[in-house]
Amino acid sequence: MPNEAAWAVVAGVLASGAITIAGERLRHRWQQDARREEQQRSSGQALADERRKAYCRYLVAQHNVDVLLKAVPRSERETLAEALKEHYDGRRSFPDSAVWSESGAAEMYARLLASDHVLRAIDDFEEYIHNVLAASLMGEHEGQQQMFPQEWDAAWEEQRRILIEAMRHEQNADLADVRNIS
Repeated sequence: MPNEAAWAVVAGVLASGAITIAGERLRHRWQQDARREEQQRSSGQALADERRKAYCRYLVAQHNVDVLLKAVPRSERETLAEALKEHYDGRRSFPDSAVWSESGAAEMYARLLASDHVLRAIDDFEEYIHNVLAASLMGEHEGQQQMFPQEWDAAWEEQRRILIEAMRHEQNADLADVRNIS
């Protein structure tokens, strides 16, 4: 009987040890999963925050370009391209070059963080700007059609609306992903 009692104690200790080890392994696995989820949530939140900052910077830079272009004086019969060409031909220095530099830097920053959907919207927006401005200034735009201030405002706002919608959609998707991880 003493051997049986000793074996019972050993079996009890082994069973208790096995339960403790199994419990610790499960707790450790749960803690790892919780840490992983927290890392994913924080990295997802950080990406959403960085995208929001990049997109705000980009939109502000584009607004500054719009303001700069609207400040260029032009007659009713003059195209925007002709007015810009005359405006810059008459000046040797470009004090507003910082606006263009910031616009380019903000665009690159936004592109680095953008999803494919927003990247396409940025491409379309930049293509619009280049078609209307840069190509016209270089004499490559076919016909160099006259664009009155009201048309300019409407076209610019439509392109910007599309871009902002893409950015908002992405932001909502980012935040939904962060919430789903929790």
